[in-house]
Amino acid sequence: MSDVSITLFSDPLSIDAYRRRPTRSRAEYVFGDVDITYRCAVSVPHSLDNTQSTAEIRSRSDGGGMPVDSSVTADGFPSSWTACEAVATARELGGTDAAFALAREIADRTFAAGQPTATPEAIREAAEVVPGLDGRSVADAVGSRRATAAVGRDLELARQTVAKLSAFDVRGTPGREPLRPRSALDSPEDDGVGADGRAEAADPETGVDGADPTADVDGGDSQDVANEDGPQDDSDEDGPRDDNAQVSNSPRTPDAVFTAPVYRVDGPSGTTVVDGAAGFDALRDAVRKYDPDLGETEQTTETQSRNVMQQYGAAPMNAESFSPEDHGERAIDVLDSLPSASTTEISACLDVTEETCRITLHRLKREGDVRRLTTGAWTRVPEE
Repeated sequence: MSDVSITLFSDPLSIDAYRRRPTRSRAEYVFGDVDITYRCAVSVPHSLDNTQSTAEIRSRSDGGGMPVDSSVTADGFPSSWTACEAVATARELGGTDAAFALAREIADRTFAAGQPTATPEAIREAAEVVPGLDGRSVADAVGSRRATAAVGRDLELARQTVAKLSAFDVRGTPGREPLRPRSALDSPEDDGVGADGRAEAADPETGVDGADPTADVDGGDSQDVANEDGPQDDSDEDGPRDDNAQVSNSPRTPDAVFTAPVYRVDGPSGTTVVDGAAGFDALRDAVRKYDPDLGETEQTTETQSRNVMQQYGAAPMNAESFSPEDHGERAIDVLDSLPSASTTEISACLDVTEETCRITLHRLKREGDVRRLTTGAWTRVPEE
């Protein structure tokens, strides 16, 4: 693995994170040697009624090309706490790949299929399709103090990064919002919570958490949760969380966390924070600041010939048609890297027009190499 690591602060129910997911998918595809970790941002802390949610989703869903079902806000829109707790649980039970896969599944069901996924049963169904996850275990963990503690630590890393933002290299303008009380538990005796009632700090220089949500409350061995490399014991020893519980009343200075999506790139010589709205080029430049050779899989002789044709005036689709590139083989490579992806995401990974990508995917479907899910996303057909 590379010495460079990426932390994504995101939220499966954030419309901004969803419509900017092509950047994330391209990063997952291109930077296969980079450790990328999903940390929860809780960008929808409270449920919205029909009027609020319709205005919010419509105002933010334009652009980006990601499909949004018109019925997504028919019954209002739920808080993302449950979804974030599910993703944090998936990270502990199945590792970072499981967290990304579950976040993707929840977002697709919510926005593309118009079925907001925020109840334990809906979470169970979404988790069941993620390889290596037991849906019931994930659903049972949601609502526990341990799951809340895990999300709280994610928010604490975000808070510390925001607090040191002036010391970091910053690309774009990362969105920020106040840190809300529910990011911490209601008692200093709870797992992973400091004496002030706030989740134990992650080191802002390294991104390493101060406690493991799977560790014993009475001081058992902790494991660095930045190295989630296998299933952990995530049993709910503390019972269900009281959603109305109050956090410590000790004085606090005004704190803020990121609004999804924001990338934190850590390299041997420093840290760069990238606003998800800045796009893939900004993220790639930040990564290559620390290792110029990363992401070279994008550049081939074939793609260079296409670029030359476009420089000499050829229309993008014409250059893509005349190029010796095998777009079908490359599309399969993308879907071997991602559990599923929309046409918009795959075209971003291939750096081709959506029409060329659409034609390629339908050819692969006829040949039996890919299939389309109910959400409209594409996935690989397993080889027999």
